[in-house]
Amino acid sequence: MIPPLVLDIQPHHKILDMCAAPGSKTAQIIECLHRDESNPIPSGFVIANDVDNKRCYTLVHQVKRLESPCFAIINHDASNLPNLKFRDGNISFDRILCDVPCSGDGTLRKNPDLWKKWNPGHAFSLQSIQLRIATRGIQLLAPGGLMVYSTCSMNPIENEAVVSQLLQTFQGQISLVNISDKLPGLRTIPGLKSWCVIGKNQDIYNSFEEVPKNMQSLARPNMFAPSNDILEQLHLERCIRVLPHHQDTEETSQKRPAEENVFNEDGANFKRARYHRENPFIFFEEKDIKGFWQEISEFFGVDPSFPADQLMTRIASDSGRNIYFVSDSLKEIVTLNQDRIKFINMGVRLLVRTDLRNDKDKRSLRLSQEGIAIINKYFSKRRIQLEQQDLLILLSHAHTQFANLSQSVQNQIQNISNDLGSVICLFNIKQHDLDIPIIFVSWRGRSSFRPFVSHSSRKFYLSLCNIDQMTINDIINKLTIEEKTSNQKNDVS
Repeated sequence: MIPPLVLDIQPHHKILDMCAAPGSKTAQIIECLHRDESNPIPSGFVIANDVDNKRCYTLVHQVKRLESPCFAIINHDASNLPNLKFRDGNISFDRILCDVPCSGDGTLRKNPDLWKKWNPGHAFSLQSIQLRIATRGIQLLAPGGLMVYSTCSMNPIENEAVVSQLLQTFQGQISLVNISDKLPGLRTIPGLKSWCVIGKNQDIYNSFEEVPKNMQSLARPNMFAPSNDILEQLHLERCIRVLPHHQDTEETSQKRPAEENVFNEDGANFKRARYHRENPFIFFEEKDIKGFWQEISEFFGVDPSFPADQLMTRIASDSGRNIYFVSDSLKEIVTLNQDRIKFINMGVRLLVRTDLRNDKDKRSLRLSQEGIAIINKYFSKRRIQLEQQDLLILLSHAHTQFANLSQSVQNQIQNISNDLGSVICLFNIKQHDLDIPIIFVSWRGRSSFRPFVSHSSRKFYLSLCNIDQMTINDIINKLTIEEKTSNQKNDVS
């Protein structure tokens, strides 16, 4: 959580996560972007990049739970990340997280494999990669922007040495920011001003001049601390180190350079990786909005102010299974860059096609729980206000008959017509003078409701209702059996 905190993210910021997978820090960044709960569509956005295609899909799984329309995942080598075109030119990012690949020796406590594989020489091959990635990050940073360079290594070759080289390369254009006031209560130590380099055979070198010629291709001059007069200008003490034994954690090293000037690197000469082609992102056109979407809007009572031109699918027809929604900024980025950037995933899924036979039927699309924040803001019809007993019954079963719900809910069901399809269930829990809204999507069948709520969300909602943990576990176990039985019946039929 340290990098997002020191980045001081605001809802209007353009943010880049250069090496994002598996995505825990990316998820925290997205949460910071959405700090204003009254505005589910902030003007800022997060571009999360990773060089590994498979890890990009791990990243998708991690950030999808944030239900944000303001993120995109791309698949490129961070050290050669191409510029993204945007409105008046190329994007310069307000905030960049440069959490680079590292030897990971700060994670020895939780990673037993490292005890067998680690040696000091691991940092030699990684440092040049780290430096290239961080250099590209500086080039993509907006004037006055902030970049956090971080690792989970204790080796100064991967930390202070990289920062020192950056500060010397971009002398007068970037500087280290003092972040001591950003992390109250966290025990840290300042960055190092002197260090030695340890070779693969545990040989210790205090300067490059001590390195044998047969080692000079590995132990390079920029791995050593600069001279004292240069050190005084760099202020490496503004880096912070979080040591494992100080807070019963793992090691992390953070540096926050602030940029003052603009770079004009075009980033065009990047090597295209070999990968399978993704389905394109296809935005709704005027004919889709006036035809297909108009029926959906009438069925769910969608507010006319809803930006339907920000809806998209991955297949060029209305038979696509999913309809996604993105912010206007992301739409523009995709439109201008889709032919040159490999987009993996983006936005929030708003509607999912069901297995009803008539694909043209408005009922064949159900609301997605992922898009509930957008849905709640713009969709006014087919809403059911629950009583607490109704909430407990719905969360405890895969299917609930209308007759088992309160008279109030049964009356509301009659008022929303007899059409099958999605409904929005709402309940407010009062805790400590706060109103906590619970909102989820259910399917209205002919005589029953089926909530589309994950087991983890059900556990959370039940705990908010002051249900004890043992009872919650029993409910989830019974629910699992009920769902399995229901699926078996569907397979037979």
